[in-house]
Amino acid sequence: MLYIIKIKSKLMNRKNKELNLLPNYFKKIGTVLLSLSILGVIVLKLFVELQPDAIDLIKESFLTTAIVSMLIISLSSNKIEDEMTMKIRVTAYTFAFITGTITTVIAPFVGMFWGEEFTIFQEAKELLIFMCMMYFVGIYSIKKAM
Repeated sequence: MLYIIKIKSKLMNRKNKELNLLPNYFKKIGTVLLSLSILGVIVLKLFVELQPDAIDLIKESFLTTAIVSMLIISLSSNKIEDEMTMKIRVTAYTFAFITGTITTVIAPFVGMFWGEEFTIFQEAKELLIFMCMMYFVGIYSIKKAM
């Protein structure tokens, strides 16, 4: 229990109890990583013939790179960070979590009505990518509504 408290105190700023974010330039780093990951998948699909084992390994590495890059982008601060941007960020995280949870819970029932197995997220990585994308959709829609 004491170890968890120490971790929490390191992640939280002691002055204002807000989550410390990465500097703004990490958005560029995350965007480059995400672009390279997507471009790598496209190049491998179009131009390279590989063994099935190698394809699985490369797919896992690109999925992991995509998840890490989207996490870096989402945890990077904006150029101007205030209470409103933190509220937008928390709302978007909440939207992503609720959307991912509802989709995961409802998917088996949809499959029962269609008479076949209906699985959206066969792996946790796919769910994480979906939730990261829903975070970005939430951020975009909230900012556009303002």
